[in-house]
Amino acid sequence: MIFQRKLDKKEYYKELLSLLTFFKFSEFELDILTTMLCNNMTEVNIDTREYIRKILNKDKYITNNYVKRLRLKGVLLDRTDLNRVYYINPTIMEIIKEGKLTFEFSINDHN
Repeated sequence: MIFQRKLDKKEYYKELLSLLTFFKFSEFELDILTTMLCNNMTEVNIDTREYIRKILNKDKYITNNYVKRLRLKGVLLDRTDLNRVYYINPTIMEIIKEGKLTFEFSINDHN
């Protein structure tokens, strides 16, 4: 028997990023990344920070702290040509571009 569940874009990104357990994403870090990905944003700059703050209803300082945490984890990388502009790690983008999420379930009927 095959079970299928349709995920919207945000749910898909959140599920996929949650599987990258070595990053130990907080809920707000996931919210930032999924907001960016759902809006085809691969870069954090002044405009995207403002957009993320408005969408997630957070203040400037909280958002900036979480962007910094994503940088320290290696999720966001510095653009060397622009100050305070970061881009999503290409390795993460490759994982996301795969476009497929597969779950395997096993049922054990032993009592």
